[in-house]
Amino acid sequence: MAKRCIKPDCSGIVAFACECKGKPIFMCKKHPSVHLMSKGNHQIIGFRYKPDNQEADKISKQFLSVLTKIRKIQTQTLDNTKKIIEQTLQLSDKLMKYLEVIENRFLKVYNSVKMRKSNDIQDVDDYINFAYLDESLILKSVDAVVECLTSFYDIDPCMSIAQVIFCNTSKNSQLSVLNLENLISYPLSLKDEKGSTQNLNINNGFPQCQVKKHTNCIINASNAYLIDMKRNIVESLPGITNLNTICGLVCKDDYIYVFQGINNNQLSYKLKLGSAKWESFSYIPSKSSEMLNPKFPFCNTNSYYNENVFFCENKNICFGMPAQNNYIINGTASIIRNNIVIGSYYMSGIYHYNEISNSYTQILTEISNSYTQILNLTANTYNYAMENWIVSRYGLYENIGPALSDFKNYQCASGISNLSFYGSFPHKGCIYFMLNDNSLMRINCDQKKIEAVQFNFKAN
Repeated sequence: MAKRCIKPDCSGIVAFACECKGKPIFMCKKHPSVHLMSKGNHQIIGFRYKPDNQEADKISKQFLSVLTKIRKIQTQTLDNTKKIIEQTLQLSDKLMKYLEVIENRFLKVYNSVKMRKSNDIQDVDDYINFAYLDESLILKSVDAVVECLTSFYDIDPCMSIAQVIFCNTSKNSQLSVLNLENLISYPLSLKDEKGSTQNLNINNGFPQCQVKKHTNCIINASNAYLIDMKRNIVESLPGITNLNTICGLVCKDDYIYVFQGINNNQLSYKLKLGSAKWESFSYIPSKSSEMLNPKFPFCNTNSYYNENVFFCENKNICFGMPAQNNYIINGTASIIRNNIVIGSYYMSGIYHYNEISNSYTQILTEISNSYTQILNLTANTYNYAMENWIVSRYGLYENIGPALSDFKNYQCASGISNLSFYGSFPHKGCIYFMLNDNSLMRINCDQKKIEAVQFNFKAN
C-alpha cells in the first residue's frame, strides 16, 4: 500500500509517521501539524530523505560554502569569547589591585590611630565612609551581565532574526512573514502554546514593532499579540479599550507603548512585559495637531467613514487612512538615541516622549535647523519615525547628533503614503518598511536614499 500524506490531495513525499492510533499515520514534511492537532499520545518518527539527482547536485555544490560559514562562525565565537574573558580578567585584576591599595591605606590609618599619630585627612574620611558602606551594593547584580551574554550567544544561524509580518494583498490579505535575509515571504501559520491553530484576522495596515530577538508585537483592533517568530507561537496580550487613533507602537526597557491622540480624551497606553494590565499615560498634546474633528481631525467639518476613505459632510474625499474596526493608524514611533520619538500624519513636527516625566517635547517642525536645511514636517503630510531616520513625503532626515534635534535633510522626495505595517526593521545597514500595496522599501543608510526592493513569495 502506497504511503500518502494525511492531508487530503497532498502529493508530497512522506517524511514522518505516527502510530498513536495503532497503525502508522503518514505525513509529508509540510503537514505534521495537521496530525498533531488531533488528540493522542503522538510519537512522530522522521523518515530518511533522499533527494533527486538535481537536488543532490545542488546540495553537493553548496557543502564547501556551508562548511566555510560554520568554521567562520566558530572562529568568531572563540575570538569573541576570548575577548570577553581577557577583558573581564583585566578589569577584575585592576579592581583587585585597587582594593589592595585601599587595604594598605586603611591599615596605615588603623595603625596610626592606635599609636595616636596624625593621619592624612582624606585617608581618614575614606576609612570612615567605607566603614558605613554596604558592600553588597557595590557590585551590580551579575544577573544583568549573564542576561547580556545569554542574548549575545543565543543565535540560530539557520534562521534570520530579521523577519516582519504583513498582510499579502495579492493572497486575499493572507497573514505572511518576510525574511529580510533572503527576501522570501511565505504564509504565516500560528499556534498558541497548547498547539491550537490561531487565526488573528488581521487587516492590512497594522502597527508592528520588535519586542526582543525573534519576537514581534502587533496590534489589531483592541487586540494585542506577541508573536514568537522562531516557533510561530502567538501569545494574546490583554486587550486595549478606547483605541481611536494609533500613531505609534514601540518597545523600550521591557515596556510596550501604544501612542494615540487627537484630543484630550485619547490616552496612550503602556504594558510591562509579563504583566496583565495596560496602564494609561499622557495623551499627545492637542497643540501638536491641526486636527479639529474628533472623528476625522484632518477636516474642520463633520465627516464620516466608508470603505477606508473619510468624507466631509460636503461629500468631498478628505483622506484615505488605514482603518481597523473603526480606528485609524497614521504614524510610527521609534527609538532614536535611546529616546522615544513619534511621527504622524496629524502632528506638526516630530515629538519626543519622556517616559520618566510623562511629557512630550516637539523636536522638529518646519524650521531651518543648524544645518540651514528646511524640515518640511507640517501636519497633514506623512511623517514616519524609522529607527534613526524620519521618512516624510517631502524628505529623508537622518539624526546625526549629538542632540536629538540634530537632523540632516537629504532632500529625498519619497512619495510614500500609507504603510502595510506601521513600523520599521533594521537589517544589514538598511531600514526596511512596506507600503500598503506590499511594495518593500528600505532606507540605504550608506547612500542616504530610499530604495524599492523586490521579494519573492513562496507558498507552503
